[in-house]
Amino acid sequence: MKNCLSLFLLFLASFVHGHPVPDIPVRTFFTPEGQCTLTVEVDPRCFSADPNTAPSLMQPIVASLSPERVTELKTKAQELVKKYIEFIFEPTGQITPEFSFEFTGLDRAPLDSEDDIVVLTGTWKTTVPEGSKGWRIRATKATPLAIVFRNYLSGVEHPKFSVLFPGETSFPFDLTASAQP
Repeated sequence: MKNCLSLFLLFLASFVHGHPVPDIPVRTFFTPEGQCTLTVEVDPRCFSADPNTAPSLMQPIVASLSPERVTELKTKAQELVKKYIEFIFEPTGQITPEFSFEFTGLDRAPLDSEDDIVVLTGTWKTTVPEGSKGWRIRATKATPLAIVFRNYLSGVEHPKFSVLFPGETSFPFDLTASAQP
């Protein structure tokens, strides 16, 4: 009986190391001078019909991708972000960032190891529109994934963040406040 229980627990443990459900991290970095850098991470599994079961793109595979495939993945990432996320400065309204995508590790980590999972990280830099008081994002009703929204002011991460599901809007990030450690 102990052997059966041990085998069953070993069987269950094999699922613990499965792929986590991908989300779409959105990070915004503001400076006191009014500069804004917006990053978004798109896991290539998000392009699959079932991202939960799709294999992750691993570091050794990236070097073997053709230039056409690289362009295709970057284009898909741009289209996915436009379809799933709305970006809003208050009171000026919605903006449409044009991201420049590159292959990175999670949270913009370098791809140093064969075990590194690869994501497409989009970066867009802009100046905060004059008179803006707030910043928020909205997950469109089309998104099947969670969107994780974090903000940084002068390099300090704001403690409040949002996890958005289809149709939800984030809290407004106050652009008039100073950074709090």
